[in-house]
Amino acid sequence: MPDCLRKRITQLPFATPHQNSVLQRILSHLTKLIQVLVQHLDFFRTGNDLAG
Repeated sequence: MPDCLRKRITQLPFATPHQNSVLQRILSHLTKLIQVLVQHLDFFRTGNDLAG
């Protein structure tokens, strides 16, 4: 893990309430994005299995 990322993660509990709400929204969107990417990768893998 890069040092700058480790430093930011250790500072998270000390964020202001406004920063926490923004961070929660970003993380929520990020988890949704990851779920969509996984679904697309599964779709492409299935398509390759059918074609191959």
